[in-house]
Amino acid sequence: MDGCDGASAPITLGNGELCAPFCAGEGAACPDEGLGDATSSCEPFVDSNQGSGDDCSMGQACPLGEGCDGAACHSIVFWSCLIECGAGGSCPAPMICTGQNRCAYPL
Repeated sequence: MDGCDGASAPITLGNGELCAPFCAGEGAACPDEGLGDATSSCEPFVDSNQGSGDDCSMGQACPLGEGCDGAACHSIVFWSCLIECGAGGSCPAPMICTGQNRCAYPL
């Protein structure tokens, strides 16, 4: 990958990477053309060194401005569109389905 423009952030997902476009926040629209069975959604990216650290491992809500990293609440740094793999791990070519069930370009 050659680098991202100012409208996207470099994201590494296991064995893949992508330039994920920024989005406006929870429920915001993301590009969906050419995805096939895959779907795109606006997801928070958090700073694991900032925030309340409240437990969210069982789906508890985080305080305003924080997102859950799967276990604890942390401050949201930005929101970005990610593509979830479609049926059978399908992704738009030449992307691959990573171990995180997200589409990305192979490293």
